[in-house]
Amino acid sequence: MTTAAAPAARRRAPIAAADPAVFVGFGASGDLTRRKLLPALVNLRRAGALSDRFAFLAVVRQPETVATFGPDVLAATAEFLETPLSEDEHAWFLQRIVAVAGEPDQPALSADIAAALPELQARVDAGGNALFY
Repeated sequence: MTTAAAPAARRRAPIAAADPAVFVGFGASGDLTRRKLLPALVNLRRAGALSDRFAFLAVVRQPETVATFGPDVLAATAEFLETPLSEDEHAWFLQRIVAVAGEPDQPALSADIAAALPELQARVDAGGNALFY
């Protein structure tokens, strides 16, 4: 006898979408992002709890990962999703993921975030809201 509920049975009642915001994630190239954070964001989107006016500003250390961060992290996240991303979901997230690179102890990183954040907020109309994690 199993006690685990089927995925559809575990779903909860819909919740209201969160306020528009840009999520700034430090250490975004790490394992936690692809195993936990991105799957959680996908599930929030599927539940209607993630605003259309949402974006993710990934802060990574390696400059060579910036250009391909979005496609790479979505591909790495796929194995941790109950249901694979549809083409529309994949495109939606790709439009909203931007990466900047630098060392946390270097002032240049703060300047890069300060430049990228308002640009991304304007792109998705986030109303100036940001969450730093």
